[in-house]
Amino acid sequence: MAEQDLSKLKIDRTQKPQSRFGKRKKFGRMSFISGTIAIIVLIAIYFTKGFGGAVVVEQASVTTAYPSQAFTVLDATGYVVPQRKAAVASKATGRLEWLGVAEGSVVKKGEIIARLENGDVSAVVAQADAMLDQSYSSLSQSQAELSDATAALERSQDLLNKKFISAAAHDATNARYLKAKASVSGAQSGINVSKAN
Repeated sequence: MAEQDLSKLKIDRTQKPQSRFGKRKKFGRMSFISGTIAIIVLIAIYFTKGFGGAVVVEQASVTTAYPSQAFTVLDATGYVVPQRKAAVASKATGRLEWLGVAEGSVVKKGEIIARLENGDVSAVVAQADAMLDQSYSSLSQSQAELSDATAALERSQDLLNKKFISAAAHDATNARYLKAKASVSGAQSGINVSKAN
């Protein structure tokens, strides 16, 4: 490179530094002062109109939307409890199949309020009825046996009196009669048990 070109790159320290804004420095101060004055004037106008001006009030008529609002005598909180409480239970257990009432319903005596699945209970009732029928059949059979044993005992007594049979044969007939009598009593007890079931 040439020497002339390098001389242009030297810093001249003899000159005074110039402001960045240059001539705008005076204009900047003036605008700041005038802006501040404008803000003060605006604040003064706002406060004089806000505090000293007349306030406009809108008028409206008031009406009651619901009549019940005008007649409120007492507001209270609490619990609602029934006068009587009824507990309902079933002797049989099972799943609830149908419910005919809701909480707080009024029911009358004898009214059906619920129905349980009754398949198991019906089966037990049918079984108890069958046992009762069997007990009646057993009673009929025991009564027939007693009737036959009674007739045999009378014949045996008559034959013993005439000395046609031995006392041992008569005792066997008597034992048969007593057994038939006990069988009738047992069948009667079986009927009572079946009725209770």
